[in-house]
Amino acid sequence: MDRGSTPVANRLVALIGVINQECVVLEHLVFKLHEAELLGAAGNLRFMGMMSDEIDDAASQLGSTEITRALLTADLTHQLGIDGDATLAEIAGAAPQEVSSTLLEARRRLVVLTDAVERYANEAEAAVSERLDHVAATAAGMEDPAVSGHDPYRKTRSAAAPASFQQRV
Repeated sequence: MDRGSTPVANRLVALIGVINQECVVLEHLVFKLHEAELLGAAGNLRFMGMMSDEIDDAASQLGSTEITRALLTADLTHQLGIDGDATLAEIAGAAPQEVSSTLLEARRRLVVLTDAVERYANEAEAAVSERLDHVAATAAGMEDPAVSGHDPYRKTRSAAAPASFQQRV
């Protein structure tokens, strides 16, 4: 296909490029979500703030590519004479044969990566949530004098403290 032959062909090639760019961002987001899941499952919450920022940055970048894709799609649907709410599959069906299969393959990658982002986001949330629940339970146990043997509001030595410790205090 002569990619510069028509405005529709140019727009289709641009759309495929944007979808490929979106797939790169989605792949990066999958990686970051998988990292968050592993950190949470390992109980390493130290870097979760940075991880959250990186995930937010990737999501913001994804939003920008989605806007570009939406603008190209709207223009293409108009040029192809199809419904403005047409899906990528419908656009591929109305596209010239020589670019249709490439557009469908890009769409397939987009769907696979979008599903992966959803799966890893759920797994990361579960891992971090489980770890935070464990930390909260541990902290609650430390605050309960019946569990820890230490009452931070009392000025006397705890009866549960070892005798050697009580002698040093």
